[in-house]
Amino acid sequence: MNSQSSLSASRLLAYAAPTVALQAMMVPLLMYLPPTYSEITGMSLALVGAMFAVGRAFEAFSDPLIGALSDRSRHPFGKRRIWMVVGVPIAIVASWFLIHPTADDGAGYLLLWLIVFYVGWTLVFIPHQSWGGELSGRYDDRTRIAGFRETGAFFGYLLAALVPLMYWQVFKGVAAPTFAQIVQAIGWFFMIALPLGVLWCFGAVPQGQATTDAHPPGWRELFAIPRRNKPFARLMTAYFIDRLAMGAYFYAQPLLIGIALDMQANLLAVSLTTAIAAVLLAPLWVPITRRLGKHRTYCPRERHHDAVLHHPVRRGRGRRLDRHGLLHPDGTRQRRHDDHAAGDGRRHRGS
Repeated sequence: MNSQSSLSASRLLAYAAPTVALQAMMVPLLMYLPPTYSEITGMSLALVGAMFAVGRAFEAFSDPLIGALSDRSRHPFGKRRIWMVVGVPIAIVASWFLIHPTADDGAGYLLLWLIVFYVGWTLVFIPHQSWGGELSGRYDDRTRIAGFRETGAFFGYLLAALVPLMYWQVFKGVAAPTFAQIVQAIGWFFMIALPLGVLWCFGAVPQGQATTDAHPPGWRELFAIPRRNKPFARLMTAYFIDRLAMGAYFYAQPLLIGIALDMQANLLAVSLTTAIAAVLLAPLWVPITRRLGKHRTYCPRERHHDAVLHHPVRRGRGRRLDRHGLLHPDGTRQRRHDDHAAGDGRRHRGS
């Protein structure tokens, strides 16, 4: 391993490049695809949510499997790179089918392409994360590597709001883009940015030196770690609950803003604002964490998060989708559909 740092800022930017596209695509998966499939296919949001739950459950199995396989692989091109090469085309093809559903597609179509996408996405994401840990053995370098990578994730979140906002509302003049239009804009960004980011990463970042044991633990020993390490098991449980809660929040956010609060025209602006706030305010938690410790900071942060989210949820209470939990195929809300039928002349949302 390197005894001195050879990680320039340009090299770290190249390493972080794939993260931008990877995290940008997770935004429509969690926020905009569920209402898109409800609008276009007529599936209830409950059924769409169930398909996403099955897909995430599959991902919980595939993530450690792909990580363990990449640890054990050996290839002249790089033990991490070769998996990423395989994952990129799989993720791109699956993205194309995910963002272009038709009225004839059902739950099986959604579940199939979700699973294929998660496989491709994970084949890039997990080896890329592991690669970062092999670029240097120095503690300070690893902190910089993680910092650049997470900054790339924040920029991915920003671009997931900025790209559809600029394309549809600024260039196309659409006042309130539909969920399907938002998904397609982000999907095209992902399909272009991912291969470009991976190529930049491959060209500028060295393979790294393996830090894993020559004889990695067997499968039985690997899956026995949570049973032997109780603090690690508690951390895994807390992380699972936290991710489940955040997934529910991201799933509900566009419905809350666009439907319950009747702010579809402002949906992307709100998403962009929250992403910018996250980028600007995230560093403030660093000194708090240093003072209180990670676990003592985590708990009040979650209580603060809950208190902040409680107000908009109460504002949206009592406003519903139709009685089946459906969005209409033309992207309009039930109340607007009824008002238009009554002849009040209310204008539909732009498409």
